[in-house]
Amino acid sequence: MNGFLSLPATERFSIVLDGLYRAVAARFAGRRLPVALITLICARLRRFEREVLALVAAIRAGRVRVGHGHGGRPGVARGAKAKVPNAARLPRGFAWLIVAVPYEAANYASQLRAVLQDPEMATLIAGSPRLAKLLRPMCRALALEASVTTPVAETPEAETMDDFCDQREQPPAPLGFSGSAVAPDAPTGMPPEADRDCGFSKPA
Repeated sequence: MNGFLSLPATERFSIVLDGLYRAVAARFAGRRLPVALITLICARLRRFEREVLALVAAIRAGRVRVGHGHGGRPGVARGAKAKVPNAARLPRGFAWLIVAVPYEAANYASQLRAVLQDPEMATLIAGSPRLAKLLRPMCRALALEASVTTPVAETPEAETMDDFCDQREQPPAPLGFSGSAVAPDAPTGMPPEADRDCGFSKPA
């Protein structure tokens, strides 16, 4: 594991995607997913890996201006999108890949989150809206929160410990002056989108 963590972020990204690819492909042997769906998922994973690595390489080489990303895939000319039959499309709901390959996908999702939050990758994502846009569909499929591909503003620290303590010791405002009551914390767990239809149904 220490050897894995010492690798560059792009190499770890490829290892995680390759592991997820193999986990999906292994479903073919047990017939636990339709063959057509397995084929589509595997093809999407390979294409996703190629596109991300190509865009990262272009950013590093200066061929893509950081901070001025635009739509489209690297190396693909713009134009009218080809129509894809509904039967050949992957599900698009939140966490659909977790539903399709529950245990393995959840494991690789946590590893992918760690790679994307690596300082090297986080800097690239923060500076390239195009890269962030490219990552979002797969992050959504793996139930990764949107903050993984969105720069998070740092919370300013108190100037001194006394200031911090003063902030913590402020009594709550009376309900009559606050204007509204504070709702209790929502229960933790899967985001609300996960309760919706993922667009995928398991075979009987």
